[in-house]
Amino acid sequence: MFTKLKKLYFIDFASQKVLSHTTVKYLVVNVLLFAVPIFLGESQIIVGSIVNFALIYIALNFKQAKLLPAIFIPAVASILRNTVLGTATVYLAVLMPFIWTANGLFIMAIRGLIYKKRSYLISFGLASVLKALFLFICTFVLVSLFKFPTVLLLAMGILQLATAFIASILYLILFENRKVLK
Repeated sequence: MFTKLKKLYFIDFASQKVLSHTTVKYLVVNVLLFAVPIFLGESQIIVGSIVNFALIYIALNFKQAKLLPAIFIPAVASILRNTVLGTATVYLAVLMPFIWTANGLFIMAIRGLIYKKRSYLISFGLASVLKALFLFICTFVLVSLFKFPTVLLLAMGILQLATAFIASILYLILFENRKVLK
C-alpha cells in the first residue's frame, strides 16, 4: 500500500501527458454540470439551458461510462444548492430518479438518432420532447396521487422543454463554428 502511494506521490503530471485533451474537456464539462446549479441556482431557464447544453456535448463527444456522471450530477447539485425550485426544491429528492432517467433518455435519444443519421435539429428536438414529456408525465402522476405542488408541473414540463430547446439551438449555432467546440 505504501509503495503505491509513494509512486502516486512522485508522478510528475506536468511532464507526463497523464491528462489528455479529451480528459480535460470531460473534467471541465462535469465540473460545469456541478458548478452551474450550485453557483447559478436561482434561474431554472439559465441553469437548465447550460446543463442541457453540457448534456448534448457529452452525448456527442463521449461514450460508455463517461456518460453516467452527466446523468446524475446536475440533480444532485440542485438539491445541494436547494434553490432552483424555491420551496418546492425538497420535492427534487423524490423526483431525482425520474430526472436521472430523463437525462439518460435525453443523452441516449440524441446518440441513437444521430447514429441513425438523423439531422442534429431533428435529433435534438425529439430528444428534448422525449425528456420533457417523460418528466411531465412522472410529475403529473406524483402531483395527482401524492399532492405534490402543482408548480412542479411547470418546472418539469414546459420549462424542461424550453431549456432543452434553448440548449439545442445554442449547440447548433456553435456547432456551425466547430472551432468553438473542438
